[in-house]
Formats: sequence, structure tokens, C-alpha cells
Amino acid sequence: MSVLISEVMEWLGNFDPNGEVYVDEGGLTLCIHGTEAYMEVGGEPERWEEFAVEVHRGDTLFDEVPTCAIIQIPEELINRILDMRKAVIDGNLYCAEVWDCTPDYRVWKTEEDPPEKWEEYDGRIEVQRLRVTDKEFQWVGVIRHTTVEVETQPIDISELEN
Repeated sequence: MSVLISEVMEWLGNFDPNGEVYVDEGGLTLCIHGTEAYMEVGGEPERWEEFAVEVHRGDTLFDEVPTCAIIQIPEELINRILDMRKAVIDGNLYCAEVWDCTPDYRVWKTEEDPPEKWEEYDGRIEVQRLRVTDKEFQWVGVIRHTTVEVETQPIDISELEN
């Protein structure tokens, strides 16, 4: 592993055999601590929004579904949603969809539980798409190995226009 990291750092032109933290002008950071290493690209986005929403399902006979989701939307995705909304309006479309797996699906015991008490959803959601209309956006997907579709509660786009 360390040979590969050394080769990568030589290629980047920032190699130092002392294993210090490297930063190049593009915002790539490589940290090496003994045999462990991790990379970070860029930093925290300047602006982001967080939503806690309900999740609805298409099949009421299937019980193993997420009931809620936490959605953290960085500035780049906010801009993408607003651009998609413009495309929907300009093209006179009902909606626009793109592949996106931003939501962190959770399960609550009761609807009154605060987001801090929501438990991780054990299942897996596939074919996740971000759906944007002229007024709102939401995520839709299918529970793995089923035909059960789930969708997050729609969020009004005006919540992003601050």
C-alpha cells in the first residue's frame, strides 16, 4: 500500500518520504500515518442545507422500509437542483430526474422521535433518483431485491432560494 501511495505522490510532485500532510493547489490533501492513509478533496462547501423528511412507500404489504431520511445538500447540489428547475420550466416539462443517492435513509420507532433518535435503515435503496419539478424536489428509489418504490417527502424549492 505505501508503495502505491509513494507512486501517487511522486506523480503529483509532492512526495516527501517523512510522511507529512501534503496539499497541492487543487485542494487535494493526502495524510499518511504509519500504514494508514486517507485522501480529502476540497473542503467544506460554503453553503449547505439539511432536511429531515418522511419517506413514503408504494407497497403497503412490505414492512421493511425506511420511514424517514436525513438529506444534506451541499451548495453544488443546490445549484444543480435550481438548474434542473429552470430546465423543467423552460422545457415545459413535468419533471426532470438524475441519478443521485444523497439521502441517508433511517427508521423511527414513533413519528414523534427527533432525528437524533432515528436508527439506520438496514436495507438498501437502489436506482435512486433526484426528481425536480417547477416547485419541489424529492428522491425516489426501489428497495433492493423488490419492486417496492420509496420516495422522500417533497421539499419546496423555495427553501433553497435564500
